[in-house]
Order: sequence, then C-alpha cells, then structure tokens
Amino acid sequence: MNEEDVPMHERAIKWFEPSPDWVPIEERGSYATYAKDLDYMWHWILVKDGEIIQEGCSISFHTTQRSVAHIMEFFASRNLSAIT
Repeated sequence: MNEEDVPMHERAIKWFEPSPDWVPIEERGSYATYAKDLDYMWHWILVKDGEIIQEGCSISFHTTQRSVAHIMEFFASRNLSAIT
C-alpha cells in the first residue's frame, strides 16, 4: 500500500517516546501525561498507549499540573474502565 492510499487522519497519528527532557506528570491506566520546559512556557501532552491524544501549553509548571489534572478527570469521566 502506498502512503497516498492511507487516509490523512491515519497518517497524522503522532507517537511519543519520552526523552529525558520530558517530565512525567501523571499516569492512570493506559494514559500518561508529560511536560517539557521551553523556557518561555511548559508544553504538555496526554498520551494513550503511546499515541498523543492532546497537547497544550501553560505558563508555569504549577499551571501545567492543574491543566493536566483537569484533562485526566475529563477522560476519566468518559472512560472509567480505561483510565482507572
């Protein structure tokens, strides 16, 4: 199968392998969150089984932790068996 034959949404999947500059924030079931200090902001990501499902940024590490906790609760409320 050629790359052109694969739908764009399937080609766009991003996989994540944490490097030492990514700080693990929280893990629940198959979900994990990480953050990286970019000096001017913190970039955070939510990963499920290695696939990036959501990412965002925050001004400080503290606000990153709050954002990530909120996102994890959102997913927990919709998919309890997968996250707990």
